[in-house]
Formats: sequence, C-alpha cells, structure tokens
Amino acid sequence: MNLNDFFEKLDLSSVTKFVDEKHQEDLFLDFKTVSDNHFNKDDKKNFAKALSGFANSAGGIIVWGVDARKNETGIDCACDLKPIDNLGRFMSQLNSFTGEFVNPLVDGVLHKSIPLDGASISGFAVSLIPESDSGPHMAMAGEFRYYKRSGDSFYKLEHHDLEDMFGRRPKPILEPEIQKITGKNAENVKIILGIRNKGREVAKFPFLSINVNTPYRVFTYGLDGNGHHGLPYVFQGTDSPQNKNFGGDYNTVIYPETFYAVTVLTLNEPFSPKIEQIPDLQLNYLIACEGMKPREGQISISSHEINEQLNTS
Repeated sequence: MNLNDFFEKLDLSSVTKFVDEKHQEDLFLDFKTVSDNHFNKDDKKNFAKALSGFANSAGGIIVWGVDARKNETGIDCACDLKPIDNLGRFMSQLNSFTGEFVNPLVDGVLHKSIPLDGASISGFAVSLIPESDSGPHMAMAGEFRYYKRSGDSFYKLEHHDLEDMFGRRPKPILEPEIQKITGKNAENVKIILGIRNKGREVAKFPFLSINVNTPYRVFTYGLDGNGHHGLPYVFQGTDSPQNKNFGGDYNTVIYPETFYAVTVLTLNEPFSPKIEQIPDLQLNYLIACEGMKPREGQISISSHEINEQLNTS
C-alpha cells in the first residue's frame, strides 16, 4: 500500500488502533501533539522539520493528536490520545502554515480531519507530505535548515547530502492504474490495466509484474485480441494465467502525467469454466523503471464497484 492509499484509509478506528497496539513511529509515520490545541513556537518548528524531512526523503504521514513516547527499547510509539479541541481552527492553521514553513513549497501536501464523532468539533488530523523531486526543501519557522527522515526521527542534512540533492534531477513515479472496465456480465467483462507516470521525468524501461486472484486471469490475447500487449510480455519461467510480467526496452517511454495501457484482465477465456457472478479483484504488483526504485503494492476492487462500472459503460 502506498502513502496515498494509507492516507485515504486512515479513520478514527485507525487512530485508536495506533494507541491500543502501541504502534511505533517509523520512516514514514510520525505522531504529534499540539500545545493548548494550537501551534506554539516549538510546534511550528516541529511541523517545519517534518515538511522538510519527509519531502527530502521518501515522504511520510503525520497523525496529529497522538502522544508518542519511547518504549523499553528506546523506540517512539503511540501511547495516548490527545484530541484537538477546535479541529476546524487547527485545520485552518495547518493549511496556512504548509506554505509558510518550508522553502521551496512542497507540492501535493494534503490534510484531512478525523472528528471524534459526526457532530464533534474535536478530534484528530492527518497530514500527507509526499516525496519531492524539486528539493531540497528548507525548514523555516526559525529553523532555516534542511532535514531528512531516518528511522523514526528527523536529522539535519550534511553538506554532502545537500550537494547531492541540489544536483538531483526530477524522477519518474509509476503507479499501476485501472483505466476502464467494460462488458455486460461476468462472461465478457474486461478490465484494462496500465501504468500512469505521476512524476516529472520521462519513464524509461518500465516494468510491471502482476498477480491476480482466481478466477481472474490475464487475457492471453492482449489489448486488441490479437496478442498485442501495451508492454511486451516477459516470460520468466513461473508465469501462470494469474501471474505475468511485462517490460519495455529503450524504445518504450511513458511521459509525465500520461497513461500507458499494459494488458487486460478477464474472468473467462475460450475453454475456461464459465463464471456466473463477478468476484472481488485483488491485484498484487511490482512496478519499476529506470531511475525509480522497485515498489510493491496492491489494488483492491469490490464486485460491487466492478458491477457499477459495467452498468454505466
């Protein structure tokens, strides 16, 4: 699961569970409280460090309103809930300070509130700070330093780190994406799977390995029914109807903010058992390209969501 998916799924039960299970802070997760339910001088500096540190590293999430302290092994973990009284005012401050506390501005920062209940003005907040390819980013709010995330803490960047980051080029960021679901029923449903480049650099040598749950399978005959896949099929000896790999060569590029169709998922092919009802889809993937670290994840789509799209296609 990537950071965006994790951010979207966080709710009140997730926050409570962090404390119940003494969840540890890590490379991508940080817990913070605020003094008297608003930002004091130290809170502003901590937020500035987080904006700088997460953006200069691999991105991360802050859960506001959870107190974290060191456990017996010396690792910070969630230990108590400290709900924010005036959640509306706090969200307003978060949005305002996001643009003030880091330089240059970090693109794609998101915040959301999690009320204690539907009518409550108290609760928690969550901030998503993505990895940036336009850094390094300096923490402001009186800090005027560059930070990075390492383990469960933020550290000042050394001179050699800054030299490397100032020379860093934009990177491609590839994510698998369901582009379209067509058909009328389980017998002829087709799910078009592809890759979207969400980065600011052209993606070269893209690679996508997928594994779907039965009775789903990768359509043998490609995107057009004639065996032509968007990315060439790469046989690795362990393939099956549910597990296939696709990869491009130096002629295959995916431009920023564009979608590249790869293959089609189906439930039925000639000579296969007929499926009457559409099941949930679970798709595990490994995706990579030149200049991007391989990343694993999962896409889940319920049968209800698939049926809804079929009815409107």
